[in-house]
Parts: sequence; structure tokens; C-alpha cells
Amino acid sequence: MDNPFIAACTASCRKLVSRMQSLKTALLNEFGQRAHSYDRMFELALNEAEALAHQTGFPLLTFPTLAREKVEEVAAWKHHQQAVRRTSLTRVAA
Repeated sequence: MDNPFIAACTASCRKLVSRMQSLKTALLNEFGQRAHSYDRMFELALNEAEALAHQTGFPLLTFPTLAREKVEEVAAWKHHQQAVRRTSLTRVAA
């Protein structure tokens, strides 16, 4: 007993999940190439952006912007951590 409404909703959800996964993969590849490495933190940032995007009424519209913001935050944090490590190593070596 197939309900057409349920079938339409299921198909719509599958399409949304598929498009979101495609966007995540493309963004992860783009950011990975920019950072010259794959990083689990980028993946976690994209997952967080996806969760936030789903809280809006328009996840496919908001996800790319949220994803870029989150990944840029991770990149800035990683850059800061590298600077701290360099400073620490310089002080230890002195």
C-alpha cells in the first residue's frame, strides 16, 4: 500500500541528501587542495555547516556559505596553531 505523498517526500529527501553530499564532497576537495592536505577538521567543519544549514528552511542555499565560513575558521585556527608551535620551538631551541 504505497502512499504517493510518502513516496514523494521520500524521493525529495533522498534528492536533498544526495545534493548535499555532492556539495560536501566538492567543497572538501576544494579546501583540501587549497590547504594541500586532507584534514579531518575540514570534514567536521562541513558536517557542522550541514547541521546548521538543515536548521534553516533552505539548506541547499545556506550550506555553501556556512561551509566556507566554517572551513575558513578551521584554516585560521590551523595557521594560528602553526605560529604558536613555531614560537614554542624557537624558544625551546634558544
